[in-house]
Amino acid sequence: FLRQAALDRINKVPFSFFLAAIGLRLNDWVPEVREAARRCGQRAFGAASPKLVGEAGLLLLGRRQEWLRGDQVKLVDDIFALSENQKAVAEIIIQRQDIWVSRAFDAALSKGILDCWLLQIAEEAVSSSVRLKAWRTLIVGEARWRVGYDRKWIDKTFNLSRRVPRFATRAIDRPIPSEQAIARASQDSSPAVRRVAADALVKCRHQVVD
Repeated sequence: FLRQAALDRINKVPFSFFLAAIGLRLNDWVPEVREAARRCGQRAFGAASPKLVGEAGLLLLGRRQEWLRGDQVKLVDDIFALSENQKAVAEIIIQRQDIWVSRAFDAALSKGILDCWLLQIAEEAVSSSVRLKAWRTLIVGEARWRVGYDRKWIDKTFNLSRRVPRFATRAIDRPIPSEQAIARASQDSSPAVRRVAADALVKCRHQVVD
């Protein structure tokens, strides 16, 4: 009752922390609180600047993949479907380097909300892991994100196995041909990114003209 009453009284927030806190209540275990969070989110996110929404998005997008109560969390998808909020998230992903940036980028790939920013992210992101994912997406022509883990057996006799990540994929519209993406990725400062370009060149060597 207190959480619901607090959410119903909030109209405008000064910091991104409070926007993220409101967003997290969209996954509350009480249906009435989730509904109050939806009403509050419409008011608060609508009155907030794109910069605040973008900063809150780093947490919300990363957590969105884990939420199981989906009756109200569509609001998060609607918020980040707006172009000005997409731009704010993309700029933060380009400028920062931490675990929340990587998680938010994975979630953005699954929803397709940063497809038009992929090339700029691939070329300018500070985080090499983000650049790697962006270049791989552009080269292959499909977004890939982790959805869980599978068990891969090493030796069933001795019950030896290891966890391997399980991925989902989604096709994208590439802004540049695969050949150009490979060429640009091969000039990246990170060896891991250059390795992605080299692996791709091996796989499609018969299709590359030069």
